[in-house]
Amino acid sequence: YYGIFARQAWASTNCSGQSYVQNTFESWDVTTAGAPARLSSLDFGKPNETVRGTAFDVSRQAAYAITAQQIDPLYVLSFADRNHLNIRSAIDGLSGDMTVFRLVEGNNFLVGIGRDASETCSGTQGTETRRNVGIAVSLIDVRNLDAIRLVQRQCVAVDGDWVSSEVTWNLD
Repeated sequence: YYGIFARQAWASTNCSGQSYVQNTFESWDVTTAGAPARLSSLDFGKPNETVRGTAFDVSRQAAYAITAQQIDPLYVLSFADRNHLNIRSAIDGLSGDMTVFRLVEGNNFLVGIGRDASETCSGTQGTETRRNVGIAVSLIDVRNLDAIRLVQRQCVAVDGDWVSSEVTWNLD
């Protein structure tokens, strides 16, 4: 079993402590009924970033996890050796947060959908009446798990004044 968890961690400096959120990727052996055993654990992400979305690619033994406060890092977590989980690569600096991921084109690309907090995705587009809704669609090249890269990110714009969608409520 593989799981991604957010847990409360504790940091202590000069006799004063502070609680923060720490993301952890874990592998577990659950083959013996009633006696699960943790095989490996990997902390990832910056303090107080929470996991917003995930996708697992079992054929490539990789998990994609994005964490966020206001700027997202997207991580490739390898479970090729379930006893030694590791981070293969990451993209940092994606504005906003993505909550929906889908692997496409034979698992060579990852489509991410989520809020974009940049100025690019607010206001109207040019002189048109098309309004940006603060949502962006991102295409990420994951062919090389050791060097994933953002291919394109496009803001979603609609005609009219207001639109609502539950797409950002889907936490996979």
